[in-house]
Amino acid sequence: SLAKSIEDLRGKLYAYPDPLSNSGYLYPRYRLIRAGFSPDDFFYKWIQTHSHTASIEAVSDGFADGASVDSYIYDLMSILRPALTEKTKIIERSPPFGFPPVVVRSDLPAELKRKLKAIFLTLHEDAGGNAILRDMLLDGFVHADDSLFDPVREMYRTVSRHDAAGRR
Repeated sequence: SLAKSIEDLRGKLYAYPDPLSNSGYLYPRYRLIRAGFSPDDFFYKWIQTHSHTASIEAVSDGFADGASVDSYIYDLMSILRPALTEKTKIIERSPPFGFPPVVVRSDLPAELKRKLKAIFLTLHEDAGGNAILRDMLLDGFVHADDSLFDPVREMYRTVSRHDAAGRR
């Protein structure tokens, strides 16, 4: 492909993993709105693949012209399935966003929540846990301030306002 930016994919078939994906769906819609385009009219068609890996596969196999995927998954696939990513190229990167959080049910007993949090936060200190983290290309888990996700909330508000105004 000669594409160098998302604008070069206008009128093309575009793959996304899931409508609840920040990197795979929310950000590209936000990016297009901020550039003055209507996301639903920009591409010939948006197709849902149900996973970031499947979106990469759709581009690699030539089924889709482009896709937005989480860089973590793309980097992982570059190691685990290099033949898949070798047939693709990155034309744009979003700004960095907070890594998806670990969440639990709100009605989980407080003591169990505390124990689970302690396990995640110290996993890198255990040899077996550290090996698992390395295999996952992670250094470890940290307690992050909720404000880390404010940019995602702003993107959601922008896209929601755009869609509610009927500018789909």
